[in-house]
Amino acid sequence: FIYWAIDLPGTFLVGVDVDGTLDMRPGPIAKKYLTGWFFPDFLILLIDIVLFIMTAVASDASTPQALRTASLVRLLRLFRIVRLVRLHKAASIVEVIMMRVRSEYLTLVLKILRQSMIIIVVNHYIACAWFACSDNIEGPDTWVNAFGLKHADVASQYLVSFHWAVTQFAPATNNVAPQNAIERAFASLIVIYAFVAFSSFVSAMTNATNELRAFTLKSARQEAQIRKFLGDKKVSSDLWCQIRQFCKAKAVSQMVSEKEIAVLNDIPESLRIMLHEELYQDIVLGSHILSGIQVGDDISQAVKRFCHFCFSEEIFSAKLDVFMDGTEAQRVYVSRGGKCIYWSILLPKNRQTLEGTNWLSELALWAKWHHRGQLVAETTTRFMTLDPKSFATIAASEGGALHAYLRTLGLLLISHAEAMEEDEEVTDLTLGERLIRAMAKRSYGFLSFGSGGRADKSIRMT
Repeated sequence: FIYWAIDLPGTFLVGVDVDGTLDMRPGPIAKKYLTGWFFPDFLILLIDIVLFIMTAVASDASTPQALRTASLVRLLRLFRIVRLVRLHKAASIVEVIMMRVRSEYLTLVLKILRQSMIIIVVNHYIACAWFACSDNIEGPDTWVNAFGLKHADVASQYLVSFHWAVTQFAPATNNVAPQNAIERAFASLIVIYAFVAFSSFVSAMTNATNELRAFTLKSARQEAQIRKFLGDKKVSSDLWCQIRQFCKAKAVSQMVSEKEIAVLNDIPESLRIMLHEELYQDIVLGSHILSGIQVGDDISQAVKRFCHFCFSEEIFSAKLDVFMDGTEAQRVYVSRGGKCIYWSILLPKNRQTLEGTNWLSELALWAKWHHRGQLVAETTTRFMTLDPKSFATIAASEGGALHAYLRTLGLLLISHAEAMEEDEEVTDLTLGERLIRAMAKRSYGFLSFGSGGRADKSIRMT
């Protein structure tokens, strides 16, 4: 009763889904609830209220009226079966929860738990119906009387009834048996239903287990193929071990990139734009390259285009080369988590460990750049890569203050890098967070100076 009393008004505060958008306005919430599940919920709550009132009236068992009321209360309790209708709501809630789970293994575990809970709930109601079927029959020939449970405590009555219900779904022993025609008919119906329901339950559990096994089947098959290939080619033991260690590390990795999910190529372009904006907008707006400006309404579309056309995601497993020394830089790399090692003879110790967020080869946005070192993933690392050609094309097509700002910033950074070359070599590592932010501030200053002291309305100093 307490749950339904809280759930009824609380539902008016729960947002509703309107064409894929969460609507929290009270009007649409109330309209959808009043035209949907309000009256079944209200009926359930009303039945409980009436039962409480009539139970209080029947508590005085000294009058014939109270005895008749007690019999009516027993009958009204059967109407509580209306609560089964609300199992549809519980199923919807479970589906929403499972949609938000991102682990394949946890999803399968939840599927198994859901099937188990369904069996438990069904057995609960069968147990209650089994006891009510016997308790409401007048006479000594009932299983409740035969096993001395007529005046037993509620816990004993429920446990015996629940045990009987569970044994109908599985080959298990049980000493409770029907004692009359009505109980035998009820038991026969439950056995028929249990035969169908338990078969479905076993099938669902088998499918979930097979899905769980399928996750490891692919990697096991690949490992067998690698073992056969390396054995046939008589590869050296050391190289064999290195290749197998790499393959095992890659199989353990749980990271999945967008390009590995083929179905994302089939979703509408508008949804892909929204997805890319959510994935990469923080990188664009939080980058030191744009630290001198603030994105306004006039260039918000440019940011969306940067996210959609310029950025992509790549995942490099442990010991995998991200780029090699001397190759032309086709992308700008932004590491997001994981651990990498950058090797270069231009560094004091020939190597530098990179963790967290790091920008690499950012000068490729403004100049033709060749990598001056080798980047190796020490652990599985996620990279957001930026295409310089697409970036330059979008900036030029936007024109105006944004293009002028990025062009000025590029000139300053290239000039600074050329000046550094006189004393030390420039590597693929960033020129420095503070340095680029200072250059970005100067770029805006030049932009303001060139426009007579007033910057374009689409950007302003931060």
